[in-house]
Amino acid sequence: MANKRLQELQEQVQKALALCDQETADGLIGAPQPDEYGTLVRGVQGVYHMLWMMAKGNGMKETKASLKMGAQAMVMLLQLVHYAYALGIRRGKGQ
Repeated sequence: MANKRLQELQEQVQKALALCDQETADGLIGAPQPDEYGTLVRGVQGVYHMLWMMAKGNGMKETKASLKMGAQAMVMLLQLVHYAYALGIRRGKGQ
């Protein structure tokens, strides 16, 4: 049951990540990044760190494996923000 749920969640993430790619997102966003983009990134980081603190407060051990999983999750979250921001720019341009 848990494996099926994990597979469903992985599929949801893969579908979201398939909406864009890094090169397209970078091209749409350009540089330097606007203040609102940085605010979104910091917001995601804040939520992530709150979840991490709650998990540790409820008994999760900080191990090499848990740190690695956390880092992988953070990369995916920030990648989704990057793509979502780029897709918003593309929609705003009417592309």
